[in-house]
Parts: sequence; C-alpha cells; structure tokens
Amino acid sequence: MEKMKYLKFKDGDKIPILGLGTWRTEKGKIAEAIQSALDLGYRHFDCAHIYKNEKEIGEHFSKAFKNNLKRENLWITSKLWNNAHRYEDAKPALEKTLKNLQTDYLDLYLIHWPIAYKDEKGEAFYSLDEVSLGETWAAMIELKKQGMVKHIGVSNFSSGKIEEIFNETGEMPEVNQVELHPYLSQADLKEHADSRGYFLTGYKPVGNGGKQTDAMRNQHLPGLFLHPVIQEIAQTNQMQPAQVLLTWQIQRGIIVIPKSDNAKNQKENLDSLNFELSDAQMKEINQLNTNFRFVDGTELINGDAPYTTGDIWA
Repeated sequence: MEKMKYLKFKDGDKIPILGLGTWRTEKGKIAEAIQSALDLGYRHFDCAHIYKNEKEIGEHFSKAFKNNLKRENLWITSKLWNNAHRYEDAKPALEKTLKNLQTDYLDLYLIHWPIAYKDEKGEAFYSLDEVSLGETWAAMIELKKQGMVKHIGVSNFSSGKIEEIFNETGEMPEVNQVELHPYLSQADLKEHADSRGYFLTGYKPVGNGGKQTDAMRNQHLPGLFLHPVIQEIAQTNQMQPAQVLLTWQIQRGIIVIPKSDNAKNQKENLDSLNFELSDAQMKEINQLNTNFRFVDGTELINGDAPYTTGDIWA
C-alpha cells in the first residue's frame, strides 16, 4: 500500500492529497470502483448530489463500515447543487446527501457552482441579486457550526468570487475545487489560495487522457497523454503519462481526484505518490498552460439565464 500524503487544515484535520473522483462513474460500476479503491488504500472519496450515484456509494460505504472500516478513517466530500442556494434550502439538501451516503457528517461540503437554479435541471434561475453567493455561503457556515460538516468550501469559484463571499461573511472557504491540468494550470488561483489560506482541489487532473476533443483540435492541442513533453518526462522517469500529470499537481500542493472505475488505473494513480519530478520538469509542464477548459459551464446555462459563462469565471 502506498504511503498517503496529506494537507493539514488549521484545526489539524488532514485531507488525503489523492482521492477518487466519482463524476460520471456509471451506476452499475460504482460499487466495484469504490471497493477496488478501498482495497488499494484510497480513503478520500469525492461525491456530489448531481452525480446521481450517492445512494449506491452510501450502500457500499455501509457494507464497508460493517466490515470494520471506521468512518473516521474516510474522507468524504460532497457538493451542494445549484437548486439549493437559498439559505433555507441548503440544510435539507445536505440532509438528503447524508442520508444517501449513510453517514452522520461530511468531512467537506462545497458549493458546486456559483449559479442558482430554481429547479434541479436548471430550466429556471435566480439572479445573483435574488440569491447572492454570500447568502449561500452563510448557510454553509451555519451547517459547519451545527456539526453536520467538518469543513466547507466552494467549487468553480474565481478568486474574485471568493473575496466577495469573504467580504459578505468574514469567513474564507477552506477549499476551492476547480478544473486543473497542464492546459489549465490555475497558477494565479494557486497564488491566491496560498496567500488567503485555502487549498485547491483539481478535477479532471489528467484532462481527457489521450483523447483529443474537437475544441482541442481547433487549438492544435494533443491529448495530454500524447503531448511530447509529457511523453518525454514519462519515459525519462519510467512513469505512466497519468502519473506525470498527477505528480506535477501533488508537488504543487494541490489535491487531486482522478476518476477511474478500473483497478489497474486506480493503482497507477495511487503510485503517483512514489514519484518526484525535477524542478526543470515541473517548469516544462508549467509552460503547457493555454487556459483551455474541458468544462466551461455552457451546459449549465440556457438562453434565459441571468448570467453568461463569462460571468461564472469572472
């Protein structure tokens, strides 16, 4: 079993720097993915209401707890969906997540997006004047005070939006989960995180692997696994391309949550903890940034929305 690395919160709690993402893991495969990850030594699981698999994940956690896995040895993250941004809606949403995951508390609860829906599908919206991010953040602070969650944070927030909720409430998020990989290195946001005392978690940390989307093709970007810089470093260090990408982030002090329902890939991802890149290799990868996003928010917004994708990242 690999020796896990951790980041420490101000209260002394430690979050495993590498966890298992559960976004778009097929329902029939989620139990097997969770079990193989537990067997390999994963103890950090990143979930969300909108992934629509929390009930199955909870059923599997419940079985694991009956087989002597202790709840305090797991780190469970989930996220508040866009339709529960009003102050009074946040607690019922969390209660549903806790029930589905079959746990009394979350280690970390995040506001999933800086967008407020009136319904789950996002067919009707609240403007930020009607439901401010500060209102939602105040609800998160209260949930932490009530002991339902140990740590709170945000996801897909810009540094400006983080300052906005801090100015309204006087409390900083403890984590900001964002898309992060060499094509979107988030260097400025990492600098802000370090200066303001919160951690970054990177989702899609290996991008689309070796696949090239149409948008990438338009920008002449190869799949990250196939980029010559990543290939060369992998060959030099006797690593897999995914391990290069994960190690680059771990060395920057960024939490990573690669998704895999394949035990072999889960093991390779976990083995990233054994490697170290040189300063020169880190710089080479840093230079691949183009601010390219796989997830730009367009699927969250329809024509009637009171905001644009540009507003999300502002």
